[in-house]
Amino acid sequence: MPRITDQAPTPAASASRPSRIEINLGDAPVVVGHHGFHAADQPDVLDAAQAAELLAADEHAIVELAEAGELPGRRVAGHWRFARRALLDWLAAGAAGMSS
Repeated sequence: MPRITDQAPTPAASASRPSRIEINLGDAPVVVGHHGFHAADQPDVLDAAQAAELLAADEHAIVELAEAGELPGRRVAGHWRFARRALLDWLAAGAAGMSS
């Protein structure tokens, strides 16, 4: 069973150092920084709002770029759809072109 001991310093010493807390776990192993978090998988196909979020841009600007043929995307049943990989490749190609 864990035992917690608070070893507060005397009032005179408290100005020079903080309180110290010791936790005695006996023979129990100590695990630091462990968690069960798993990020959600990202979709491969994005709508205009998701594409705007991915590119940190305004949704209206994303649609305008797609309609002008400057951003890779397709209309499906009247709605714009974008491949995540194509958007990231498009972004990387633009950044590579600017560094030359």
